[in-house]
Amino acid sequence: MSSDTVGTIVILLGLAAAGLYIYVLVIRSKHLLNQWAAENHFQLLHAEHRMFRKGPFLWSSRAQVIYRVRVRDAQGREREGWVRCGGWWSGVFSDKVEAEMDSERANEKPT
Repeated sequence: MSSDTVGTIVILLGLAAAGLYIYVLVIRSKHLLNQWAAENHFQLLHAEHRMFRKGPFLWSSRAQVIYRVRVRDAQGREREGWVRCGGWWSGVFSDKVEAEMDSERANEKPT
């Protein structure tokens, strides 16, 4: 094989590996987020992946995924907050999930 062919193969393999890593990162972080919501008896209404504005999770590694979320609890109250999926070193390959919820929304239903 020529050096051009080897170079092209190496580049394509690198791109495929990066694409696979990103795919796994997205799928696994969504799984962790949905699992967190179910364990806390929340209905996940909205989740937005945050790369730059990370709320209280400013000091997070690149391997962790931060979401801004809106949830509804078992009593029908809606809340917003931040969820960080993954550990510092192992990222989303860890089952670690941390959440910081804002105060309850002002427009919640009276009980």
